[in-house]
Amino acid sequence: MHLIGKARIKMPLSKTRAYFFMAALFILATVLSSVLDHARTNFANPWLWLPTLVGSFAVLITTAMGAYDRLERKDLITFIVVMALMGLVGTLGAFFHIEYNLTGQGAILGERFIHGAPILAPLLYANMAALGLIVLLDPAVEKGK
Repeated sequence: MHLIGKARIKMPLSKTRAYFFMAALFILATVLSSVLDHARTNFANPWLWLPTLVGSFAVLITTAMGAYDRLERKDLITFIVVMALMGLVGTLGAFFHIEYNLTGQGAILGERFIHGAPILAPLLYANMAALGLIVLLDPAVEKGK
């Protein structure tokens, strides 16, 4: 890592492995937030378990990706599939949150969108999926080179 001037620090991990670990921590924070929010309902709806299970699996896979010295094709495919699942869960969650906030009479009550299920919260799963996929970009490629 380059610091000011010619000063450098030798890092124990490659950039890519460090990014995998950072992404795993961010996904873990997302899962914990989801679990705490959904625990208020005692997980009464079975769909509330989906983000917990997929998010926990994503933390495990992303951590494993950072732990491996050398990644094989099957590892990358597994990671991409898990990130796609995270994106799907985020999109489904946003749909379910909107559906929950709508009333049965077809009327839209702004109060339910303010104090009900947060619409943007599930999209954090999709954001973490995008972050995970960004980690796969080649760190050696720089703009203009």
